[in-house]
Order: sequence, then structure tokens, then C-alpha cells
Amino acid sequence: MRLKDYLLVIPMEDFIYVGYEEGIKFPNTEIISELLSHLKQGIQEEVFYSQYSNHIVKKVIEILEKKNFIVYEEYDKYEDTIFSRNFYYYERFKPTSIELHNKLSKASVCIIGLGGIGGNILQMLMAAGVQSFHLIDFDKVESHNLNRQFLYRVEDIGKYKIDVCKDYIMNFNPKSNIKLYKERIVSLFDLTRILKHVDIDIIIQCGDYPSNINSETLLACKELKVPMISGGVGIDFGFFELLDVEKIEKTKENYMVDNYAVPKGSFGTTNSIIASYMAHDITHYLMGEMYFSKFGRMVIKFPR
Repeated sequence: MRLKDYLLVIPMEDFIYVGYEEGIKFPNTEIISELLSHLKQGIQEEVFYSQYSNHIVKKVIEILEKKNFIVYEEYDKYEDTIFSRNFYYYERFKPTSIELHNKLSKASVCIIGLGGIGGNILQMLMAAGVQSFHLIDFDKVESHNLNRQFLYRVEDIGKYKIDVCKDYIMNFNPKSNIKLYKERIVSLFDLTRILKHVDIDIIIQCGDYPSNINSETLLACKELKVPMISGGVGIDFGFFELLDVEKIEKTKENYMVDNYAVPKGSFGTTNSIIASYMAHDITHYLMGEMYFSKFGRMVIKFPR
């Protein structure tokens, strides 16, 4: 048992503060100071209770548990894995870290378009622990992609993006499940044909073409009853929004942002910023936690 990793323990003259944005002040006594020191480092539960039986200690533990400040699970088997640091991040949420990790590892996502946004999202979802991917793209890697599509290397130029992505995923996590669809998405019928019998938790729309691909994806999601997230970048702005199934049903086609003018100019940082926001929303939605665009479309204005 131990205090959650992100919590601060700050001794002052008269009290000891335990918390982060919100916290608790305990009297700065020898026994409470020793107790909190052990809890910060971590201690076996049976050892702890064999050492401490004082009613004051029991009261302190009761207060900490009520604030959800103590964690009892161990991450030993994950400690030397790619995902070990994720578990400590998940401690800020109420469900256990292992529960949240399992939600992500069991999730299945579909990504349309593996360019500057879609490819970067893929990398972040892999690092979060997602293992099941349905990838849709028809493009080959070109030299001008490499300023913002960081998954690809110079030696990948001329290869199909989804083939490079598959190799990248399997090298990162051989336990992954991947389905590739080397197709152009022209209308909702293409998507429903591909995904009609596929079990997915969210569609991630990052394609540029056709110009109405966002609204066509919306219509496909209505039919498939699957949530979606879409986003994009312009010269000086970016946007994204996740629509759950309930919002999908209420959203009209003309609400979606169409790509009538896709500029040649595209920069690595702006693509990465929007991809990061989207990946954050996707992971937190899949975990059942709050996400940025829950209450509407997010627009990020980049300074000139």
C-alpha cells in the first residue's frame, strides 16, 4: 500500500500537507510524519498493520482512503514494460490503474488516414496500450510527408503507409491485432461495407479526401452506431471533436467541417498538437473519463 504517485507530502512547522490540487493538513507529529513517509515509499499492507495499530493512524488511513489517496494494487509485472509509467498516470482517476489499462488494451479502433494527424495518433494510442487497430489508407509515403508524419522514415518513401504502420506496430507490440484496408473512402457506403461486421469502439477520421469525408463518416457512424472523432489543421488553426453515439444521432451533416480547401502548407508542430489532443480524448473516452471535446468542438488558434 502507498500514497498515489502524483501526491505531494509537504512538511510545515505545524502541519503536514498531503495532496495535489486539493489536499489535507495533518498535525505534524512524529507518528504521523513516520506514517506518511512509509506510505510515500510504499509498504506491504500486512507489515504496515503489524507496525501500526494506533487509533490515530487508523484515522489518518481512513481520511486518506476517503480522499482516494491510497493505492493497494502492485504493478510489479508491468514494471519493465513499455506501459509501466502509464499506470502511475492512471492513479489520478478513481478506477484502479489495472482496470484502466485493461480497458485500453481491449479496445479496438479504426483510423481513417495515416498522415500527419492519423499517424501520430496511432503512435500515441499504441503507447497508451491499445492493441487492436483497423487501418484505412490508400496513400504511399512521399518525401514531403516527413516534415510532420513522424512514424515514417526516408527508407519508407514509396511504400504504402498502412504496410509501414503494420510493421511499426508489430515491432512495438507483437501482441497487437491489425487489419489493413488499402482503400479510398469516397462515401459512407465504403465505410459501412468495410466495417459492417467489425467490432470497433471508435472511428478516428483523419482523412483529407473527399472534401465531405467528415460528414460521410458521420453518416456511416449513425448506421454502425459507433462513436467518432474527427479533426484537422489549417495554416493557423486546428480543430477536433469526439461524438459519442448519443451525439452522433443528434448531429446533422452540415455541422461537420468539410475540407474544401486543403492548403499545401502543413507543419509538424501544429499536426502534433491536434493529434495529441485527439489521442488524449480517445484514450480518456475509452477509459470512461472526462475529455476535452465532451461538450463541443474544440478550435485551437495558432499564433502568427
